[in-house]
Amino acid sequence: MRELARRIHVSQSTLWIWLHNENGFPHPKAFKPEHVERLNRVLRISKRAIERAVDASRHVYTAREKPLPHPPLDAFRNFIEIMEHDDRQTISRSYVVNLAKRLYSGAFHE
Repeated sequence: MRELARRIHVSQSTLWIWLHNENGFPHPKAFKPEHVERLNRVLRISKRAIERAVDASRHVYTAREKPLPHPPLDAFRNFIEIMEHDDRQTISRSYVVNLAKRLYSGAFHE
């Protein structure tokens, strides 16, 4: 993967994100025609085939179909896990309140 990223002139992390995006291949704003050209040269796959593969991998939500929500966060379980792994003997009230607020906002993002 590192060699492919080097040959198409993108960072290795960008290529990793492109290949692991849960909505298919790269986002249209990040994947430009010059990337198609470079992949065409390096992999010897036609530009049209690359474009079709990218388009086919994307799922476009329609007015009738809503995207699935993120799985809910079990805030209290996460709070317990964080407290179990905190080695300090004492913690401040403000730390606990801040942690609870962050977990609460993550559990109920609407």
